[in-house]
Amino acid sequence: DLLHSATMIAFEPVLPVLRVPIPTGSDDDPSKGPFILAFKDEASWSHAWQYCEKQITSQCK
Repeated sequence: DLLHSATMIAFEPVLPVLRVPIPTGSDDDPSKGPFILAFKDEASWSHAWQYCEKQITSQCK
């Protein structure tokens, strides 16, 4: 038998989401899909951009 205490896994508190998909507005390009990626502030966008840039350049080496 699997006991409740044996199958529970404790996780650290969740980090706040830096970006979330939100529905597009009426003035957005419908060919791009029904959602856009939104960042909560400029700093979170900048961090995500720099992280992606580092990942891409490290794969090209």
